[in-house]
Amino acid sequence: MMSFWKNIQKRKKIVISIFSLIIFSLIFSQITLNIQNNKSNNLLEDNNSNVNFLYHDNNPREQDLSTNNVYSGYGAPLNVTQWANRTDKGLGVSISEGSDTIFEYPSKNGWEGYYLEADLNNIYDTRNWCNGTFNFGSADSTSGFDEDDSDDHPLINNNMFQNWSFHKSDNGTATGGVSNQMSGNYYNNGDSDYLELRMRAGSRSIFGYTWDAYDDNDRCMWNSSFVIERGNIINSTLEFDVNPYYLVDYNQFALVVYINNQRVYSKGSYDIEVETGGENIWNHIVWPQSKWKNDSNVFSGIANESHVNVSIALEASYGNFYNVPQDAYQTIYIDNVTLTSTAEVKPDQIGLKLNSTEINTVTWGKGNRNIVPEMDKWQSINNLVNLNLSSDDTGKLGPYRIDFDLNANFFVLKNALETYCEADPLSPYGIFFETENASSTKWKWFVNIEVPDGYIQKNMSIRFPSDFNITGVYNSQSPGVNITLDWDIQTNGLIKINISDISLTPDGFWKFEAVSPNYCHNVEVYKGQNGSWEKNSTIVSGDRINIRANISTINPEVNISDYISFTQARLRIRFPDGTHWGEAERFAQCNSDGLVNFSAIDIPNTVSANYVAGKYEILVTWNNSYSQLGINETGIITKYFIIQHDSILKPEDQNYYIKNVLNNSLVNIKVTFHDKLDNSSISSADVYALDPVNTVLDFTETGLGNYLHIFDASTYQTGNLTLRIYANSSNYLNKQINITLDLIEESLLILDNDFLTGIPYQDNFTIIFNYTKAKSPENEILINPETDFSTDWSGEYFIFSNSDGSYNLTCNSTGFSPNIIHQFIITVNAYKYESKTRLISVIFDELKSNIEVSVNGSEFSANQIYKIEVWQTVNITARYTDLSDSSILGGNVAVTGRDGLNENLTYNSQLDSFNIILNGTDLAEGIDYLIVLGTSDNYRSAALPFIVQITENRSFIDVFLNSQNKTIDPSIELVYGSTLNLTVKFSSSFNIHLTEATIELKGDLSVELIENETLRQYSILIDTTNLSIGVYNLELTAEKTNFEAKVIDLRIKIRKINVRVSIEEGDDDINIKPGENVELTIELFDLDNDQRISGAIVSYEWKLGDDEFEEEQSGLYSVELEEIPKGTYTITIL
Repeated sequence: MMSFWKNIQKRKKIVISIFSLIIFSLIFSQITLNIQNNKSNNLLEDNNSNVNFLYHDNNPREQDLSTNNVYSGYGAPLNVTQWANRTDKGLGVSISEGSDTIFEYPSKNGWEGYYLEADLNNIYDTRNWCNGTFNFGSADSTSGFDEDDSDDHPLINNNMFQNWSFHKSDNGTATGGVSNQMSGNYYNNGDSDYLELRMRAGSRSIFGYTWDAYDDNDRCMWNSSFVIERGNIINSTLEFDVNPYYLVDYNQFALVVYINNQRVYSKGSYDIEVETGGENIWNHIVWPQSKWKNDSNVFSGIANESHVNVSIALEASYGNFYNVPQDAYQTIYIDNVTLTSTAEVKPDQIGLKLNSTEINTVTWGKGNRNIVPEMDKWQSINNLVNLNLSSDDTGKLGPYRIDFDLNANFFVLKNALETYCEADPLSPYGIFFETENASSTKWKWFVNIEVPDGYIQKNMSIRFPSDFNITGVYNSQSPGVNITLDWDIQTNGLIKINISDISLTPDGFWKFEAVSPNYCHNVEVYKGQNGSWEKNSTIVSGDRINIRANISTINPEVNISDYISFTQARLRIRFPDGTHWGEAERFAQCNSDGLVNFSAIDIPNTVSANYVAGKYEILVTWNNSYSQLGINETGIITKYFIIQHDSILKPEDQNYYIKNVLNNSLVNIKVTFHDKLDNSSISSADVYALDPVNTVLDFTETGLGNYLHIFDASTYQTGNLTLRIYANSSNYLNKQINITLDLIEESLLILDNDFLTGIPYQDNFTIIFNYTKAKSPENEILINPETDFSTDWSGEYFIFSNSDGSYNLTCNSTGFSPNIIHQFIITVNAYKYESKTRLISVIFDELKSNIEVSVNGSEFSANQIYKIEVWQTVNITARYTDLSDSSILGGNVAVTGRDGLNENLTYNSQLDSFNIILNGTDLAEGIDYLIVLGTSDNYRSAALPFIVQITENRSFIDVFLNSQNKTIDPSIELVYGSTLNLTVKFSSSFNIHLTEATIELKGDLSVELIENETLRQYSILIDTTNLSIGVYNLELTAEKTNFEAKVIDLRIKIRKINVRVSIEEGDDDINIKPGENVELTIELFDLDNDQRISGAIVSYEWKLGDDEFEEEQSGLYSVELEEIPKGTYTITIL
């Protein structure tokens, strides 16, 4: 647990450690819950009546209704007061002069401090008590060896803080002593001032010589005394500035400081000079009490009861100097002598205050103060309560610092309208209620006990409306246990709970439950009728209604609020489907008796979203639960009423007269029952019919607004039968309609054949039929052919009766197409008998045909093959005849083939045949399947297929390699560097040159040959230097449209040049003497081209090394071998 001190502007900030926390637990033998009587509108306890209303950031939701009419919502938050405190010990506090210190006590927003118990211990004051700045103004103009400026300078002895005086002690009168002059001058140089300690040497005769001499305990010093107005001194620090102005380089002298006659500092003059860094240099000395000699004997007892004496002296030891530099006198300057002490202080000495209230003094280093805020409580800002600690003292001799230990017991409270609707800190402030018709109102709220860190919650109180009855209290540690079960609770507006008696760790949400009356008492529906209002719970669309309610309570002991006339009730109406009728919502002022008269509502009589029939629900709610008065009264009451619509009952098919109902059949009688205005379906209605003898015939609902009765006609006589049909619904006006049924006897219609085939084209056909009673088929029914018979046959027809009671129907087929099915219907309908219909199908035969085909004068049979070359033609002749071998006039003959070939043949009347000539190029290359097809109306088609094989023109090729015909053996061997002349002749079977052909080499070498029309050939020259040495297998192709393609495989071999290497003169064996030179000349000769080879690189190698020949002239190369040693050598020429 941490507390903080905060520095504001000049204020100091110190981290405070909490050394201990004492928790006081009050243990009682019985847990008590105190309830006090308060008026309903007295929200706060008397001493907290000025607390403002606070609201959570999340405003409560608007009260609303559930689908089962539970009215729920939120009431005003209740006033909750919580008390807590924390105890902190040993909080270190420090205050510097000119600043105050803010103690940031940990808290939380909303919590306020109302009482503080503060004990201050170890109050220490740290400041300077010695005025050693020596700022005495101008100095006198003399500075002799015997001067004492403390006697003649008025400010030195009479400054406002303390006196400084100069003293000296010379042991010259002792045996062997010498007289030493001493001075204590005051110097002021404008920008600095200081005091002098100076001692002059005396004279002593030693061995006949005069020596500069000093005696033991020769001393000159400045002294001051003052009173430290404090208790026990805890610690001190001595500080001063020293200047070793003129000193002998020996520690024969010392600078000594005495406090209360105790030597606390002593250092040799030479050591001071060394420490300072030389003469005439100022050095600042800081000498803490821990370095003092005999520091425990310096101060004793209460400092305020005695003076403190400070002396700073230049002391000498016995010494004689002869011809020693600077031994004539010794000078030290001093300045800025301070004695800073930390000592016990009384709070009233230093004006120590807590929140501008003076701290009471107990004794040295102790004080206390109990504080109650004079006006407003200490507010929490950013979860901190600021307590100010200050001192109005002034440091006379420099700044001071005050330190002490603070023991604090801080008491806080939180008083706010801060009950939660849910156990969630983000839920709205307020209290949650639920109520329903004829039921009390149930209330629930939560209090979040969340004391600041380090605090202990003591008590809590909650104010609530006086008509509440507390039924449950559940703490956060046992949320399922109602801790009110053992208490006698009177819900009179205030509950106090001793939290610390229940739990030492109460943090979390505590739940509270209560009940109160339901103030909505009665509601009635009035219908506007004949200029007045009458109670009526059944309304018809178009009516005007008025709804009235009463806000009161049936409990005479509970009085409703006096200001009810300032409140409003709310009227909402639910449609039959449970949704709210927004336009019917009303608010109305309550009168002083609680009566509410809502403005009239017109029931819609036009189609709209509000045009709905059915059972409506009235919901009147009154809620005075979220106001700054904290009353929290509410209620709900419900009532139902019915709105009826006009209706329509009618046959589903709009047929009020049903014809031709067999007297042995079941008939579906379907009606629809709908809203008259919007035609919406009416479901769950009571629909039934009455026959002429009032037999009840029930209808069954088959769908929304659709009703069915399956009528059994077997129990009724033929003729007209009227049914009276009724439809009743509680939400609609009842309706009645009549439907008449025409009952007839069942009949049979028998045909001798209803599917006729093989009827000659354009010939007549006859159908025989019988029309009889179904129950006695032997009894024919007489018909009138003109009135009782009908057919949709579009041609001519005749009907006549036979002696056996049957009828003949003869139809003419002129104009009807053969080979398709023709259908028509006949219908027989005699009075009081069942109408019968039959479907008849008939097919007329088509005439046969034949086709004969000749190709280029030769008669062809089916699938015969005819071969032609692509440049030839095909002459096709065909005869298309009937079965009598006569040409079918008006017929059509066509030939079809691959690639979309479809050509009509032309009729030649003189030859009585069809003809067409096709070019070979018009047909597809290869094998083409042709069909010659003859067609004509009313005749079957005739076809003859045959095959035409199209062949390419023959072609011939001759290949010449370097002018040699190599067609049979197309190969050649070439020397690298030579040229190949490739020539191709490509011709037709008539030895005609084929122009614009494509002649190509493919393979290792790809090139196209060039045509020469003059020479009637294709050729190309190939330079072998562009090729590598080796064998090339090439493919020579020759192609031209409509001619055979030719392919020749060429084999070309490229080899190296044949070379002869020979010695130009002499033999291959050369004999010389050891050490002689040999000039070797060789000839390089091209055997293939019969010439010497120049420009070659010729080298040699042998046992003695290798080198290259030099070309002397074209094709001759030489080298000189020098000083060849003895031996036999083989020279290899490369």
